[in-house]
Amino acid sequence: MPLSITFGTHGYLVVFLFFDVICFTNAYSSEFQPRANSAISAEPPSTLLPAETTSFELKVAVSSKFSNAGATQCKWDSDNVSFDTMKNAFASSPTNASEFHTTISNISGVAVTRLFVRCSNVADLLELGYRAVPTLKDKSFPRIGNLWGSWNFHDKTIEYAAGRVDLWLGADWNSTQIQGLRDANPATLVLTSINAVESTDGLPEEYYLHNVTRPNATRGRLETWPGAYRLDLTNPVVQAYQAAQMYQLVLRGGWEGHAAVDKPLTMLFDGIFVDNVFLHQPSTTDIFGNPFYPDTTGTGKPDDPVEFQKRWRAGVLHELDLFRFVMPNALMSGHAMDVSDPDIDRIFNAISIGFIVPEMVEGYMSSSDGLSMYSNWMDRPAHTPHITMIESAVRLQLGYGYGFDVQLAKRGQKGYIPQATWDFARGEYQYMRFGLGFTLLHDGFYTHEYGDSSHGQDWRYDEEDFHLGLPHGNATVAPVVPAPGPPPPP
Repeated sequence: MPLSITFGTHGYLVVFLFFDVICFTNAYSSEFQPRANSAISAEPPSTLLPAETTSFELKVAVSSKFSNAGATQCKWDSDNVSFDTMKNAFASSPTNASEFHTTISNISGVAVTRLFVRCSNVADLLELGYRAVPTLKDKSFPRIGNLWGSWNFHDKTIEYAAGRVDLWLGADWNSTQIQGLRDANPATLVLTSINAVESTDGLPEEYYLHNVTRPNATRGRLETWPGAYRLDLTNPVVQAYQAAQMYQLVLRGGWEGHAAVDKPLTMLFDGIFVDNVFLHQPSTTDIFGNPFYPDTTGTGKPDDPVEFQKRWRAGVLHELDLFRFVMPNALMSGHAMDVSDPDIDRIFNAISIGFIVPEMVEGYMSSSDGLSMYSNWMDRPAHTPHITMIESAVRLQLGYGYGFDVQLAKRGQKGYIPQATWDFARGEYQYMRFGLGFTLLHDGFYTHEYGDSSHGQDWRYDEEDFHLGLPHGNATVAPVVPAPGPPPPP
């Protein structure tokens, strides 16, 4: 069944032919307090604001735990100056002497608004930051994304990167580079990233999920990807730790799952990409094939499987809810989620959909199932904007036949892909074009990459550089006019 959609002032018509697939398929909350040890707290704390926000109400409260005399006045300024020098005073609450409020106005676009708050009789300084997320309402199509591949652009100019990509998921750009991207492309979205359920080495041992047998080769942990260990999300301390990492990553940057808590507050990320949002702990073996039976109590006995999964799901959701509590307007995308789950629906803006393009091309998934998944993610999430991305990819035999982390393999090592094979995969245009056409059936972002084992290539195609403008409406069934038959015999 062909579908069509019209874009732009010139009425560009894109017709997507689902049946063309057969032409190239074959074989192949309360626990998490950002300022728990400060005398002054703010509502909202440092956070992202909705797109096009121009003002908001700010409240501060002074805890008597830290101030015996009690505060009689609070002030704020855009510069870090003394209390007496600060230019702006909060109004006192008529019902609570320790609470104060004001209106912060003149929020400008996506610029960061920095505030410094001091209160009388209190030694503490509270530094706050606020920024509105960008608006996408005038952004032309196609909208191009990139997952975990910003490092592929480090040897190129910021202007080039801004012209190539609109949505950066799991980016490692620094604050200067992000500002440069926005200067060149005001609709740029940049999300940091974290793994919802895994981390690298270096955390307290009790933060990791442990096997009842505790084999020495894995230190008893569940290693599910080279160097990545499953966390114990049944532990409330780990839930709060992960949520705090997410919050600080958005505020200050860092690298995946490791916030730069000692860095200044920059507020330049628009949200976070959350990998492996496993509401069901799926692994029964580690990557070495060792059977895995979780022991979260340290008794040497395996947990009851049903009860463990209940606690696991509740723990992952609590981690995400804690972050959402302090970042209600952050853009949240991720992997491994089902939008029909009401808990996912209420937390996330979007997903980055992998696998389905080559699966549709090669006949492992029907086009109707693929379109239904995509449509649900563009329509159902409670948070907007819906920034779902389609991860178009090369044929499955090439994208998934070389093992883990193929981008790290050197010549002669297992997983190394010969350059000729790499070039062939990049140049198999029917996969790329199918993915692009499929993405344009909704308002999603598009990327074409090697696949789940290697994301974020800077593969440039002419079709991506054609600016279609904005769609005139939803995709509709395109009328098909049969080709004329041969003329009747004389």
